[in-house]
Amino acid sequence: ALCKWAFQEGLHSIPEYIFPPITRRGVDADSLRRSTYTDDEYRRVTRALIAYTSAKTAAREHLSEEELFVRQLARHFFLIGANTMMRFGELYQLKWGNVETYTAERQRLVTINVLAETSKVRQSRVIKVRGGKHFDRLRKLSRHTKKNDYVFTAHNAELVTRDALYYHYAQFMALAGITDWKQRNLTYYSTRHYGITKRLQSNANPLTLSKVCGTSLKHLTETYYHADLTEQERAALSRYTTENVNLDSPL
Repeated sequence: ALCKWAFQEGLHSIPEYIFPPITRRGVDADSLRRSTYTDDEYRRVTRALIAYTSAKTAAREHLSEEELFVRQLARHFFLIGANTMMRFGELYQLKWGNVETYTAERQRLVTINVLAETSKVRQSRVIKVRGGKHFDRLRKLSRHTKKNDYVFTAHNAELVTRDALYYHYAQFMALAGITDWKQRNLTYYSTRHYGITKRLQSNANPLTLSKVCGTSLKHLTETYYHADLTEQERAALSRYTTENVNLDSPL
């Protein structure tokens, strides 16, 4: 529209730009399945994260305290993303003042106030999710935990850069033996996909989950319910115990 207006006003000679069609990320089930982790891959990554940030590794690679902490930030960005199912921007701009961890039924949970200005959909929401223990650990490691400090602030008092997060992401993908992560478009955003998929597999209420994730129920069901073929197979193999049911019928 801006280009058309400028052309009509005589500000330049190009009447319009041609853009490739924009598609909604995650609608295609096969694409979504490729861009998230399998359970085995997730376990391998979590083990890799421990090794990548260990004192033994730091000593072997002669890491400074600052360098090791940036690795810890990348590690916790991954783990917290999977547990809270927050979008990259929402998590990246999260401040300690909007985080409150607590214990319920012997689990460490967290209440997070996601501000509208940090959300893709520009709507605020308050969520209660898993991952409290990761926030607790990161708070102990960090030097900057005042209310107005960003959660992912490095020791130098600067917000860790996105480039640094993705540099370390590539390192622990390699350490976990996931060699095709670029081809499958695996990113930090994939932790959100993985978290949502696992919650649905655990029979979480879709309406409640859509509110937690800050997305519509329609988008949630259309995107994620059709993405997990393993769950579809499990449902197909479920045994029916009612005597009047014909087990050979396509129920």
